[in-house]
Amino acid sequence: MLDYTYHLRASAMHGDTGKPDTTSVSAIATACRLTYAQAVYWIDPLLTAIDQANSQLAGIRQIEVERKNLPDE
Repeated sequence: MLDYTYHLRASAMHGDTGKPDTTSVSAIATACRLTYAQAVYWIDPLLTAIDQANSQLAGIRQIEVERKNLPDE
């Protein structure tokens, strides 16, 4: 169980290489349910991912506003 927990934590906190993580696909396919104890390890990485996504969306919105304010050529 402890090894599984460490594996979950390591796979959740991997760096973004731009390539799909093929190792996590099998882990997701074989996992039945996420327990409360396992969820604790996912909270911080998920909040980090949400924060990054929100920052990217804010950047996209800012670019769209700037694009709309440019004079037509």
